[in-house]
Amino acid sequence: RREQQEAASKQIIYKTIQRPYLCGTDCLGAQSTSRSFVCSGVASRSLHGTAEALWRPGLEAEELVEVCGRAFVSALERDCLSGYGAVVYLIHGGKEEEGGNEDDVRIIEYVLACRND
Repeated sequence: RREQQEAASKQIIYKTIQRPYLCGTDCLGAQSTSRSFVCSGVASRSLHGTAEALWRPGLEAEELVEVCGRAFVSALERDCLSGYGAVVYLIHGGKEEEGGNEDDVRIIEYVLACRND
């Protein structure tokens, strides 16, 4: 068994483990970091309140997209300077899926539209 471990460790030259780093900045450049979520932009106050109410630890991928979508649409409808829509990018690791490889990372794009009145 030890020989197998030594042989496997000799085959791996370099391995990088990447984890998301959440950081937002204000208009002066001051950083705000978090382990859960970060909000920035014109509608950040509305967005932060809605996200804080809807987000909870351990959300599944589809639940997370739904929570983000509801928070974005809610904040955008309260602030006319924010525009008419948002794009959500879900970064999904391959190891989470059955039979997935940890190197298989997918980025799924969701385009959200708000009312246009």
